[in-house]
Amino acid sequence: SALIISSSVQGIFATSILNVMYPTLSRQAAHYNIAGVKKTVRDLMVVMGVFVIPITVGGIILSKPLMTMLYYRGAFNLSDVNQTAQVFLISCLTFFPLCIVDLFLQVFYSLKNTKLPLRIEVVNLIVLITLMFILSHFYQVVGLVSAYTISLILKSILMLIVFIARYGGFGL
Repeated sequence: SALIISSSVQGIFATSILNVMYPTLSRQAAHYNIAGVKKTVRDLMVVMGVFVIPITVGGIILSKPLMTMLYYRGAFNLSDVNQTAQVFLISCLTFFPLCIVDLFLQVFYSLKNTKLPLRIEVVNLIVLITLMFILSHFYQVVGLVSAYTISLILKSILMLIVFIARYGGFGL
């Protein structure tokens, strides 16, 4: 359920915002207006941050009460609720990186650069699998979610760094 909530945050905010702005981004990229692309990326990051960061903070603060309200009955005992709250709390940290990854995938594709996201994804998968083996050994399910979160944060940072290295900064 934690992953369903995190994917719904991504679907509601990132996908909706990107679907509205993609024609502008594509038009700027088609005319190779890198300054316009960078301004659009900057604006989209700010808009996504305004909506997603408060949801992230709220999810972190309310993870235990929310999971208690949703699951503390029937087959779930307090230990199960605590573990689910930990998983939800950690998955809340993926809200903004998921939006950033979606944004930069659209940016790279609109700039007709499809190989770079693929290379970043290969690196991300190697990091993810390595972290999953290591962290799941020590922390079980929480380790798996932590591995996913860490790899996603690294992926979003790597996409940001590669974009800046290739096209220059965009003045955040």
